[in-house]
Amino acid sequence: MTERPALVYFHHVVNFHHLFAEGPMTQPPHLDLSRRERQVLEAVVRLERGTVADVTRARAGAVSRDAARASLRQLLQKQLVRYEHDGKRYVYRPAMSRRLAQRGALRHVVRTFFQGSHAGTMAALLQLGDTELPEEELDRMAAMVEEARRAGRRRP
Repeated sequence: MTERPALVYFHHVVNFHHLFAEGPMTQPPHLDLSRRERQVLEAVVRLERGTVADVTRARAGAVSRDAARASLRQLLQKQLVRYEHDGKRYVYRPAMSRRLAQRGALRHVVRTFFQGSHAGTMAALLQLGDTELPEEELDRMAAMVEEARRAGRRRP
């Protein structure tokens, strides 16, 4: 299975307006996305940049060219994608960084499904069991936990 950004896995629970929210979940009307708009936005985020044809291919035919084009127009109006010209083609890219999208999606999942518990979230990730974690990743996670402990001691 190919690696996908965190937000792809949570598309059924995350509307993209939650990616920017720090406080309680609110739903600005201009950022309410339809299922099709979410599918197209996820494809653009996964591709990092792509044409209407690229988006259609990325969705494996689940989105027609016309539907992708219409959704991209809506996403442009909602300022969730940007475009540039490449000759006669429009090349679309997310208006948000991948890191911002991942952090927002994860923040939403931690709050919604783990009552804000980082430990509970990490435990669930480690218990998935669908992949073997390489020793380097475990070492990296242990180093991050140790750094978080040291940073926590420095705070008043």
